[in-house]
Amino acid sequence: FHAADALKSDAATPESFRKYGFTSFHTLPTGRVASGQGVLTDSSGRPLRESLLAENTLSEFRLFAPSGGKYPSTLMGATAHLRQALLDAQRYRVHHDLYAAKKPGVGQPPVDHTLAALDRLLHRQQRAIFRADTRDEIHRALDIAQEFNLQTIVWGGREAWRTATRLSKHKVDVIAEINFGSEPKVEAPKAGDKLVADVKSPLRVQEDELDRWQERVAGLAALRAANIRIAISSRGLKNRGDVLKNMRFAIEAGLSR
Repeated sequence: FHAADALKSDAATPESFRKYGFTSFHTLPTGRVASGQGVLTDSSGRPLRESLLAENTLSEFRLFAPSGGKYPSTLMGATAHLRQALLDAQRYRVHHDLYAAKKPGVGQPPVDHTLAALDRLLHRQQRAIFRADTRDEIHRALDIAQEFNLQTIVWGGREAWRTATRLSKHKVDVIAEINFGSEPKVEAPKAGDKLVADVKSPLRVQEDELDRWQERVAGLAALRAANIRIAISSRGLKNRGDVLKNMRFAIEAGLSR
């Protein structure tokens, strides 16, 4: 799937971004194990043929169990399915090479745009971007990437700081989502006989929520300390202007201005 083939020009959308200083959009398909290829456009609001900056940017993947009961319906099945697709792409290239070399007994290879797109990844002509948030999701993505020698980016990266050593070792970039939300408040429940519908969480639970929030906000500084290149994604934010607000949280937590 090519995002450029489905993207529609909407003058209202660019304007909502422009007022916050955004000059371009990177649009990626998502929601499948292998979703397709992204596109880069400017925020002028002009027709696509005039605003297109890069027709094919990154190929997006996510190792998860899609809903709906169709194959692959488990994480193991999704991983096996993607691995098989990449192996098929390797065979597709070998078939084409043998046919081009006029090897006896080798028939004409098929034309398959999906396998051709995967072949570009295998030959590092394009980068793969994996949606991964938790430590285990990131490790699974890196396992596949290393098995097939893919140039990889992690997108999301809520717990990327937990895998900083491996990300740094293999020079994996991170596009970090910074939809941190507001800092959780810690307030001890007040004792009393009056029954209320909304009961506060126990103090230890509130403190744990604050610790987790602080760890995530400080995660960007931890990634930079490990010499990992990062970019910032506005995905998940209801108000795009909150990008700057959340960046200030990260700077207060140690990220270099």
